[in-house]
Amino acid sequence: MTATYNACLKTGRFSVNWKIAKILLIAKPGREKSADTSKYRPISLLNTEGKILEKLLIKRITPPIHDRILKRKPIRIHTPKE
Repeated sequence: MTATYNACLKTGRFSVNWKIAKILLIAKPGREKSADTSKYRPISLLNTEGKILEKLLIKRITPPIHDRILKRKPIRIHTPKE
């Protein structure tokens, strides 16, 4: 899994399968038998591997961004060349 995550970071690409969500409709409390679609709420279930990578990236980029904001320095984002 580490090799996959490192490849994502190196290439700047994120697996398409990790972006696909499974949508479930959950009935609002007390409205389980209703046919009205407004009585349901959609829940998106995302791929676990994609969520793990996302959390790792957030932990990695949050401190430098906060430091830049506090010091009022511009943030430069580098994108990998193809």
